[in-house]
Amino acid sequence: MLDIKRVLLDEHNSIESIAHKIPPTFFQTGGVIINFFGNEKIEKSAEIFVNFFGNRIPILLNADTVVTKENGIIGQKVFFDTNFVSNLPKYFSSDRYKLKNDKNNEVIRIEKIIEDVINKYNCSYDFNFIFFENMREYENDSFHPIRKIAAMLVLKEVIDNKNMEFRDIRFFDDIDKIEKYIGESKELWKSYLESEMMQVFKVNHILHYLVLLRFYTIYWRNPNQSDEDIFNGLVSFVKKNFKKIPIKSLYFCWKILKIYKSNLNSNDFSMFTEKPLMSLKTKSLKRLHALSWDTYSYRFFETFSTEKFEDKPNFVYLPLLTSLDNNMVKTINNCPVKAIYYHPASLNVEMVFDDEKEFSIFFSKYAERYYSGYKPFTAVETDEDTQKYYSLVAVLEELCEGMLSFRKKSIFNT
Repeated sequence: MLDIKRVLLDEHNSIESIAHKIPPTFFQTGGVIINFFGNEKIEKSAEIFVNFFGNRIPILLNADTVVTKENGIIGQKVFFDTNFVSNLPKYFSSDRYKLKNDKNNEVIRIEKIIEDVINKYNCSYDFNFIFFENMREYENDSFHPIRKIAAMLVLKEVIDNKNMEFRDIRFFDDIDKIEKYIGESKELWKSYLESEMMQVFKVNHILHYLVLLRFYTIYWRNPNQSDEDIFNGLVSFVKKNFKKIPIKSLYFCWKILKIYKSNLNSNDFSMFTEKPLMSLKTKSLKRLHALSWDTYSYRFFETFSTEKFEDKPNFVYLPLLTSLDNNMVKTINNCPVKAIYYHPASLNVEMVFDDEKEFSIFFSKYAERYYSGYKPFTAVETDEDTQKYYSLVAVLEELCEGMLSFRKKSIFNT
């Protein structure tokens, strides 16, 4: 699969240029590539949904499309933003008026989103990511995640039935009516938490968060360090504590460091350039945890490309539409995706970014220094490893709190 990635990191302007370099057995045995060429689909600025992939048009390549030179079908899914989901329980109640204020009318936005999904796009939608994003809160015995999924189940009925009378729904005011959805939500939460997929995502996310957390503890201590010193510290930590190389997490650390050191326009990368991320502050850990989900979401999106309809092997899904806020989408668009590739035999799916070749050149010296004898796909992580990752997170978060407390005392004593 590394050979496939090397091909995709090169520049291509046609299906033929990719297919010519990919070993035929990759496609013949079920391999799939979604490539994002430089085409641009113009969206109206007034749209409430925007193209998640920066208006790049994805092209599907598999055994059939490579032979016929025809495009496969990519179905668009809607990816709802966190605020939309969080406000749904209140929207479907008599407390709806609380979503309005002098600066913002969330009611209008929610209704526009629902109307467009039903009337304009008539497409599939996803709320699975809500489980991942709210898992930590759920495991802390909060009832809010259960209410959110219950509200999404109400929304599912609205969309599936094309119910344009949804403005009249106040189910969260009626204990008898909402109890049905609350019960279904609890069952869904139970099944998701027990699923193998959830367990894998849970472990992989804590790994990703741990890498980011270690990167920021090094960076916050002294932002004026050289790139090499920061990455030596980070890769040394990873080599000591991880059995596998978390290459995508390291890629994001490199990307963030590049943005910070290059004085790039902060408005173009606002997801990374919030003040609590640029320097250690009271809300830094909270914002870092949010960033870990934002940057980890690409892993979730990768799985869309493996979803297929029965009897429709040339049909895959992607979250082409999103209601995420413009600043976040702008950041995503400025980190363009180059391709996604997948092979069912290896269960490997990966999203490749435009500048990963530049990162691979940067990282090569660290790979040679720290991983000269490394053999990919041989290491097996255990439950003990997972517990170690959680322990390391606790230690590093405590370190951040200590650094912050020390700085506050230093300021107070000057």
